Amino acid sequence: MIPLPGINQQDLEICAGETVTISATAGGSYVWDGPNISTPNTQTQTVTLFENTTFTVTVTLPEGCEGMDEINIEVLPYESVISQLEKCPEEIIVVMGQQVTAAGFYCDTISNATGCDSLICLEVINYNSQTEIIQELCTGDSIVIEGVAYFEEQSVCNTFTSSFGCDSTHCINIQLIPEPTAQVMITEITVAQGEETQLEVTAGFEMYEWFPTTGLSCTDCHNPTATITETTEYTVSLTDGDGCTTQLLVLVTVLPPCDAERLLIPNVFTPDGDGLNDKFGVVEFEGFEMISSLKIFDRWGEKVYENSGTDPFWDGTIDGKAGPSDVYVYILKIVCSDGEAILVGDVTLIR
Repeated sequence: MIPLPGINQQDLEICAGETVTISATAGGSYVWDGPNISTPNTQTQTVTLFENTTFTVTVTLPEGCEGMDEINIEVLPYESVISQLEKCPEEIIVVMGQQVTAAGFYCDTISNATGCDSLICLEVINYNSQTEIIQELCTGDSIVIEGVAYFEEQSVCNTFTSSFGCDSTHCINIQLIPEPTAQVMITEITVAQGEETQLEVTAGFEMYEWFPTTGLSCTDCHNPTATITETTEYTVSLTDGDGCTTQLLVLVTVLPPCDAERLLIPNVFTPDGDGLNDKFGVVEFEGFEMISSLKIFDRWGEKVYENSGTDPFWDGTIDGKAGPSDVYVYILKIVCSDGEAILVGDVTLIR
């Protein structure tokens, strides 16, 4: 009787990456099946394995007998252990029997309990004793580092002792951000009591904050309207996307209602050329009153001066000559939006 052909080896146990040779019964033709088989029609196969594998072979003998067999190969895993050690840069340590100071991977191969090789690696890390960061600072602001306030662009370095006992230098590089550029469309505005007016600054900022808030239609926009009854100076803080802030001022002057009676008119003037009280006219004022004309008469009713315009005045001359000291009568015409008024009074010229 002819024995049934098959595989000569029993099931195997090998280490990962190990090369193994398996063979079938001699004297026949062969058809192998399994991974890494390059010549399936030869009696013997040599393969390198990294995972559990089953091989099968069909053997046909010259006598016509045919047999199929299989072999199971268990692959024991390749073990690796990687650990880390952090140390001071200048520190010398012993790693796997050698003294080292440089950072890097240090590895060795040993046999484990199954007889397979295991890779043991230690990653040596040198503690970074020189660190730095960039700290942006808005122009005009300050940053406090270790209890000291800094206002300008510079590098601030301090030395500490790390948890490993190493000296560690940490630097903060202060970089100034330019102050935001903004403008007020109209810096000084004159209005009547209760009149609404528009305030406006550059648009496009992240945040607006107006102060005081009196009479404003909004306090967090770039163009509020203001309705106030007394002169107010507004401050607006504008903050950009970097968190930097700039401030602008808007002065809203509130003038009283047009009233000729509120004007101040001197009753004496001294046109002696000393630069003091040399002219007669309405005292300079802020308001909506417009002076239309000024007429001066002497004690006998003769008109000695007349002028018109926004700021008429008399310099004390009559027909190009210095007028004598005396009491003169004036007539002022004042114009308001709702009409005009006539003011009559007297003024003393003293030489």
